Amino acid sequence: VYETSRADGGDEQLAVKVLDVRDINSRDDEADDGAVRLSLRRHRSVMKEMTILSMISMHDNVCHMSAGFVEEGLAYLVLAKYDRTLGEALEGCEVLNETTFRP
Repeated sequence: VYETSRADGGDEQLAVKVLDVRDINSRDDEADDGAVRLSLRRHRSVMKEMTILSMISMHDNVCHMSAGFVEEGLAYLVLAKYDRTLGEALEGCEVLNETTFRP
């Protein structure tokens, strides 16, 4: 995961999750036509993650995904960046259950 900012100059800080979806079992990095060989299992998994995030990312308790795409064997998920980790957010909770984070 990498920290970045908006390309249009906005103040919003973003996190970019980068996942390798290339086929590591292939002897050649590229197919005969020059295209990068993808692992179907990895690609399917990333596409499923992007689909699920796009369906639920508008919920208050879910990290917002603003974009997701695959390019040259790498998948990029552009997410909202938070100012603290999950561990830091949970640190102050005396009791941790379903109602702890209910809006």
